[in-house]
Amino acid sequence: MRLAGFRTSRCLVFFVFFALVTALAVAQSPGEIRLRSAPYTLPAVVLVAHADTVPLTVVVRDSHGKVITGLAQDRFRLSDNGTLQTLTSFHANHPAAAPEAAAPTGAAPTLTPAPSGSADAAPRYVALLFDDVNSNQGDLQQARNAALRFLKEQLGPGGYMALYTVSNSQTLAFTQDRAALAAAIAHISAHPRASARGLAQCPRITPYEAYLIAEIHDPGALQSANADSLSCGNQYQAQAAQDAALRASDCGLNCTFGAPPPTTSDGIPVETQANATWEMTLGVSQDTLATVRNAVALTAQQPGERIVVLASSGFLTEGLEQTREDIIREALRDDVIIDALDDRGLYSGTASNAPEDDRGFLPLITWAFEESTKITEAEAQSDAMASMALATGGLYFHNNNDLTVGFEQLGLSPSATYDLAFTPTPLVRDGKLHRIKIELSPSISGASLEARRGYFAPPPGLTPAEMEQALNQAMHTTAAASAVPAEVSVTNSPGTARVQIRVGVTQPRERVSLIAGLFAANGDYITGERGEMDLALKDSTFKKLRKNGLAPAFDLHAPAGQYRLRVVVEDATGALTEINRDVQVP
Repeated sequence: MRLAGFRTSRCLVFFVFFALVTALAVAQSPGEIRLRSAPYTLPAVVLVAHADTVPLTVVVRDSHGKVITGLAQDRFRLSDNGTLQTLTSFHANHPAAAPEAAAPTGAAPTLTPAPSGSADAAPRYVALLFDDVNSNQGDLQQARNAALRFLKEQLGPGGYMALYTVSNSQTLAFTQDRAALAAAIAHISAHPRASARGLAQCPRITPYEAYLIAEIHDPGALQSANADSLSCGNQYQAQAAQDAALRASDCGLNCTFGAPPPTTSDGIPVETQANATWEMTLGVSQDTLATVRNAVALTAQQPGERIVVLASSGFLTEGLEQTREDIIREALRDDVIIDALDDRGLYSGTASNAPEDDRGFLPLITWAFEESTKITEAEAQSDAMASMALATGGLYFHNNNDLTVGFEQLGLSPSATYDLAFTPTPLVRDGKLHRIKIELSPSISGASLEARRGYFAPPPGLTPAEMEQALNQAMHTTAAASAVPAEVSVTNSPGTARVQIRVGVTQPRERVSLIAGLFAANGDYITGERGEMDLALKDSTFKKLRKNGLAPAFDLHAPAGQYRLRVVVEDATGALTEINRDVQVP
């Protein structure tokens, strides 16, 4: 069992002949019973072994982003859900890396930053995902130019790259064709579905302000929107008088000047506009996360190191935390790293010199509120990118205008890594996400560690790997077992043994794996078939099938002769029935 990065080894070519016979005619809806089969090849003898280990690859960088080499195992401290763990293996991967020299007590060790870049020859698959929906044209242009430079100057000979966009306007599968990649990147442009300034020009309710009004019921945000609504009817003199009173009273944003108007200048209630803006924002964010999820799934199918690089100006995901967690879970399961690049570059968060924008004069209350929430708004927009990157062991490149450096750091293998592993103690089979925390002891000023932040523990009972292992192992023996209700009957015809396996139906939702194989008298494996039944039965169908079960049948073709038939049936819990029969093929 491997707690991280496991992929099942089953490679079945389905829809080979797989007959199903039931003891009674049962009317069933599509999808209630799904049958699949394929020729079965007996694998080599499997030694059942458990490897309850969690492997981790760690990169340590200094404050300038350079990789730090020369760290010894005892410098790394690792905890699993807050419980300190012991490393079971450690290996430093970098050229000419000498062990960290023992330093005098109280003295800092000498650490040598390794050059950036990668000498890896292993295949590396980088999926570039451009958020052309939530990024404006200027930010997207910078990210596009940086990606083109990275493609031209940094993409190694062993690198494959794919291109996706949130709008699906540009898509290119993994390739090493630089000309095709450059052409696709060059055609990326913004496809906004929602304005950062909201649905209406006035009052201007941004998506973040809409969230504060619709979900948090923030009185300051509502007051800001109402004040902006007052100014929409060219009531600048009245608003200026209110602003003067605000300055004179020095009461800040808590000042009120009578009840705000119930509607906007267009007759739409401010709160209604905020709700509509937030609903639209959520829809855009859901589509954005769906695109990230799809990019992770497509990248997971590749055979080498797998990275998704998301370039975006950020998007709000409040209320969509479960979807974010699902993406992280799937990326961790499939060993896909998510890197994120904030294409807004350096963000100062400083206030404007005057309460004006492209519409002209802004109410002081509105201007003050927008200026005071700029930083929290930027953080909320980047939260999804940061959390997905950090949780999967990726990098979050932000607050930096040199996006070319960002693509270099995100799209290249670091020249120095540390491979760590630990066996969770105690091992909790709860099927849940366990948080991993890695630290240096003593710490290094300005240093940062990149590693995935968690793993999924095995569920209660056997893991899919253990069940697959047990199924194949059972075909190598002649043992008998009867944990799953099943009976076998054989009908012989020239060159064929038809093997019918009647399986009892005990659960309306069930998966059953079946293997039937012929062995020669000397023990050599001759031929076999493997099938799977997935049941999702309605109550009426389940009641009818509980009595007589299902009876799939395999046709095993072999030359005339005497054979030993071996049948193994495994249910979803890993319970096995093992049956042997002597058969004569005419």
